Amino acid sequence: MNALLKSWLSVPVFLHDEDQTKKAKILHLLQISMLVTLLLAFFGVFVIFVNKTLTLALIIAMLVFLLASYWLSLRGHFFAASLLFVSELWVVFSIIILLTGRFNTSYVSLHLAVVVMAGVLLGMRPTIIFSLLSILFGLGLAILESAGYPLTRHFLVQPLAGWFTWVLSFILILTPLTPTIQNIVRSIVALRDKQRFIESILAATPNIIHIFDLQERHSIFSSRSLLATLGYTPEQFQSTDGADLLHPEDRMQQANLYKLAETAKDGETLTAEYRMRSSSNDWHWFLERDMVFERGAKDEPQKLIGIIIDITERKQLEAELERLATIDPLTGVLNRRQLVSLATVELARAHRYGHPTSVVMLDIDFFKKINDTYGHVTGDSVLAGLAHLLTELSRTSDLVARFGGEEFVLILPETNLIDAQEVAERIRQKVANTPFVVDGQAIRITVSLGVTNSERSGQDFASLLKDADHLLYQAKQSGRDRVVSRN
Repeated sequence: MNALLKSWLSVPVFLHDEDQTKKAKILHLLQISMLVTLLLAFFGVFVIFVNKTLTLALIIAMLVFLLASYWLSLRGHFFAASLLFVSELWVVFSIIILLTGRFNTSYVSLHLAVVVMAGVLLGMRPTIIFSLLSILFGLGLAILESAGYPLTRHFLVQPLAGWFTWVLSFILILTPLTPTIQNIVRSIVALRDKQRFIESILAATPNIIHIFDLQERHSIFSSRSLLATLGYTPEQFQSTDGADLLHPEDRMQQANLYKLAETAKDGETLTAEYRMRSSSNDWHWFLERDMVFERGAKDEPQKLIGIIIDITERKQLEAELERLATIDPLTGVLNRRQLVSLATVELARAHRYGHPTSVVMLDIDFFKKINDTYGHVTGDSVLAGLAHLLTELSRTSDLVARFGGEEFVLILPETNLIDAQEVAERIRQKVANTPFVVDGQAIRITVSLGVTNSERSGQDFASLLKDADHLLYQAKQSGRDRVVSRN
């Protein structure tokens, strides 16, 4: 008996349809509420109703239809149960209005309750049908009364009639709406919690999330980490044109990304690298990766969502690695590999335009003696000091490189042999007259130099180097601390 009663009082569950289960719960509450109302009406029939026989007949008819609706819902026929329940109430309420001889706001609220239930349980089309039926019913009664056919009042005792209909209509309206309102409140709370959760994630991540409107060509949303990275306040950032923050050389990079986005496919990733100016006028490198996430009626991309990553440190590291790949780490001047690469390009340019190029190769005299006397650390300091001195004595267009050991090479573009000899002599004298102070010790050195020119040794860099090395050897054999050139 208990199991049977429990099965009758349980709410039907539709395993693969959550919305249907929610509506079934609402119908279940309505059926229980109506059952309680009918039982109260049954016990109060001898107090508030005039025509007791008619009242009992209506109550019994409603109970029969209510149980039929309940049986259908337990069998899983939710729509049929809902339609029977709503139709039953509409017919009974219409009969009550006819028998009470009244059609005012309290009685209209009964039909309103039916329309609300139809909207919650049955959907749009049945709601429209019940609304039209209620309107036609009201118009019919109004026409009858205006034609002189007043309705007879013999159903409810006044003043309980209005109060009873108001209470009943409120119960029927609030019962289906209460779970809906509770769901709305829960959804609002859940949405607020989700928003806080997303905001906390956005605040914690160093990357920048942004949404871009392709039609309006402006950013709809950017996480605050962009402002933190660039050092702007929200007011400063809003008053600044985003294009003005881009590096002039990189503006086309971002413009091309948004141009490509206009024909991008779903799932396609678009990337661009560019620099943006910070509040301290420094340039920050960013990597932008976007995807189309909203399209228009004609399937055209309308909005992009993407991530912007600060890659400034990576770019600085790449630049440093590139520098280290081309620079001698001890002296800070070009290394041998980079010298050969740049000199080859320079000689090709000089040959094309008929300009002379000179090469100076120099070597520190008796450098082994410095290492043996003062140690290799001091010797390294002398090499670094000499490289610094050579850089100071050179033009910005000249190439200065450590060629190996204590040997250095200078490439002098657009310089004839006579001028190159003067440069070499100036270097020799400056080195001889400049003491290199290391750990408080003044160390003096001299250099031997070989000077050649593309007009004398041809256009091939290897030939120039070979000739300069031969001349350097002659300078050393002639007593060192001197310049020897190809006359």
